[in-house]
Amino acid sequence: MAVVKLELNGEINNYDENVVAAQAVPSEDGVICISDDKTIKVWIRRSTGQYWPSICYNLPARPSCMSFNEDDLQIFVGLESGVVMEFKVAEDYNKLSHVKNYAGHTAKVTCVTYISANQQIVTCSSDRCVVCFSCQSGTMLAAYQHISFCTSLQYDRRSSTVLVGDTAGNILVLLWKNSKSLNKIAIFKKHDGTINELLLMSDDRRSVLLSAGQDGCIGVHQLDDEAFKSSLKLTGHSESVLSMHYCADHHRLLSIGSDKLIASWDLKTHRKPPGEWRESDACEVCSTPFYWNFKLMIEKKVLGVRQHHCRHCGRAVCMSCSNQTIQIPNMGFEQLTRVCQACHETVLNEKQKSQMVFSVLPLACNYVHCDESKELIVTSSGKLGVIQIWNAKSLLMMGSSPS
Repeated sequence: MAVVKLELNGEINNYDENVVAAQAVPSEDGVICISDDKTIKVWIRRSTGQYWPSICYNLPARPSCMSFNEDDLQIFVGLESGVVMEFKVAEDYNKLSHVKNYAGHTAKVTCVTYISANQQIVTCSSDRCVVCFSCQSGTMLAAYQHISFCTSLQYDRRSSTVLVGDTAGNILVLLWKNSKSLNKIAIFKKHDGTINELLLMSDDRRSVLLSAGQDGCIGVHQLDDEAFKSSLKLTGHSESVLSMHYCADHHRLLSIGSDKLIASWDLKTHRKPPGEWRESDACEVCSTPFYWNFKLMIEKKVLGVRQHHCRHCGRAVCMSCSNQTIQIPNMGFEQLTRVCQACHETVLNEKQKSQMVFSVLPLACNYVHCDESKELIVTSSGKLGVIQIWNAKSLLMMGSSPS
């Protein structure tokens, strides 16, 4: 992993309360943000280099999430009260007009996704519900009650499915056709802990879902119609991954975690999924019994040991036979990970190159957004009430570097 230095272009530190989300304005040198002071603000950079608010709209409750449709200048803001508010912003970013409210939840709205082709929105909430609305009439079209708190969602137009992340680390797949009903197709356990965010990369050929987990991993899941064709994990953060942004023009993924790292992942590179974990009653290398295999322990007159797994081949091994650690970038392991001796030698001989670069942020951040056309990254520092604007070149233009 290569470390790069970010250049700070600007800063907004006029908040006394938590900044929930902030993202760059496409046609101006500015930022749209929502915060716990119950406001939507648009900050525009003046000739002095300072950011001043051109819009300040007071909300009836604390905002919890935001979706900005840049093409039609629509802003959807989810509130802790369970309501979603739709706004239209003027082209000069000096006026914000309230369009309508969508009422379908009884608790905090955790995610709003706008579907431009259908003029619809899909929302999820900590009330465990997923709800679909028509943007033309404002009416509810369909709803589904989940078993866990919903945290994030995406809509895949290729398969007409709604993909929902929850606090249990699951991804729920709901079929939504003809805009009439949401039907559960499947649920997949993908993370140990809460899924903080989902992102979807989709074109006419394939759809790839990215999931940011509290376990410090980023899941990469290739969708095949209504199921997951294959999955792997990107491991580079040492703590919870809080926010992601896909930079389509550069084919890179930006991620930030509670470890104060902002990482840039090369998504052009093909990574192969690691070997599936095998189960065995004894070490597949030295045949030492595992602690539940009483019969073999008695036969060999030895104490059983704990089972481990080689992250490269997936074999069930004991600690003595898997005491090597190494980076395996071609499988997404940018941090040192456990492997058996044979796989350690194999990976060493391959001389794999790291597919990730990162920078250490001065403040802990909870949200990241990138304007590729301006090569700017916007980060918000949550409870510290600080929004920072960075030059993105060092993270977007960085090629693969030796690990």
